[in-house]
Amino acid sequence: LLATYMLFFAIAASTIRPREVPAYVTMMIVLAVIAGIGGILEYRLKINPFYQWTGKLLPVAMPPDIFTRDSIGRISVYGPAGQPLELATILGMMLPFALLRAIETPEKRRRMLYMLAAGLMVAGAMATVRKTSFIAPTVGVLVLIAYRPRVVVRKLLPLALILGVVVHFSSPGAFGS
Repeated sequence: LLATYMLFFAIAASTIRPREVPAYVTMMIVLAVIAGIGGILEYRLKINPFYQWTGKLLPVAMPPDIFTRDSIGRISVYGPAGQPLELATILGMMLPFALLRAIETPEKRRRMLYMLAAGLMVAGAMATVRKTSFIAPTVGVLVLIAYRPRVVVRKLLPLALILGVVVHFSSPGAFGS
């Protein structure tokens, strides 16, 4: 598996041009937001558009424990992933990209869009009700703070308040559980 990841990195690093990286990062953020919204929909409305709609076109089997609770009472929120932990990890890994864009974008409207994207990623991760949904974003933010302490702390404190409100209303009860 590690060799496969290294091979993928070598191929991607040799084919993606530096001027294409910003568009690629934007695409990853958009896809993460779609995954986050799907996780929120599954948590709140008990629908999984990724499995339900794709199952009408392709032979995709829904996980047997979808929309059920696990042995300790947590709801299983899959989103587009194969396991709830995968969704939390995906969204946690993408959060620093959205936060960095929110910090560096000079245009106020775009900055707000990136903040909203970050909020939806955190809310989607929290909807999985896994410990990773808290740990992975926290580690990403800590890396950003180590990277640029003054700028990140100054600009992320107001964002943290907004994120808390977005997560609370989009995935109610996820913080407490």
